[in-house]
Amino acid sequence: MSSVASDELNEWQDVVVKTEDVNENEQKVKEEEKTIDSLEEHKEEEKTTDSLEEHKEEEKTADSLEEKSKEEEKQVEPLEWHNKEEPKEEKDVDILQDAFDSLLERFRNLELENMRLKELHETKNNELEALFHRFEQMRLNNTNKVSFADKNISTEYMNYGPVDYNLVENAFHAVKNIMGNKNFYIGATSSPDNRMKQHRRSGYSSMNLLYKTESYNDAERFEAALLNMVYHMSTCGNRRNGSYGLVKSKNVFYVYVMQ
Repeated sequence: MSSVASDELNEWQDVVVKTEDVNENEQKVKEEEKTIDSLEEHKEEEKTTDSLEEHKEEEKTADSLEEKSKEEEKQVEPLEWHNKEEPKEEKDVDILQDAFDSLLERFRNLELENMRLKELHETKNNELEALFHRFEQMRLNNTNKVSFADKNISTEYMNYGPVDYNLVENAFHAVKNIMGNKNFYIGATSSPDNRMKQHRRSGYSSMNLLYKTESYNDAERFEAALLNMVYHMSTCGNRRNGSYGLVKSKNVFYVYVMQ
């Protein structure tokens, strides 16, 4: 073999060797790259692990804070319970006030009802009293019709029954109608005939009976009330209170006007 061919062969072998070295180097680089990638993945995993651990720590911290918050709430509960007592007391006061207002309203209603019943009772009493007066007057008109020997004694204006203002007022109007401007005299007696004779001596000529009763006290009261109405009139012949013609032992009494 020539020296040239030997040199070329050597060069070719060197190239092959170098090529193999390059290939080996490339293989090493690739392996190193894989190693680097593996390390990087490992680091990522470590980071993930660290992140998970941090997350767990955060959860533990959150749990710890939650437990602490619950403990604080438990400590605050007695204060809240104490504070809730005041609204409860206020509610109780409101309930008592409502009950009091309800009772007061019932009391007022009962008071009004009581007043209404009293008025009704008074009205019924007045109605009964008026009926009694009417009955008494009818009884006296039917059973105690009177006639007198002296024809100048009139019963046209005579009333009956217990004394009341209406009877006296009726007698007062009768006196005004009968007398006009004439002189008159108011009196009371148990015997109109005898009393008529006595008044004739004083110049009176006729007697009008105004009231008849079986009660001495009623006759006395009636005469006094009538005199109180007419005493100021200039034509009244009375100079002082009457009742001088009444005798308590009698059973019937009359109040009259003379003219």
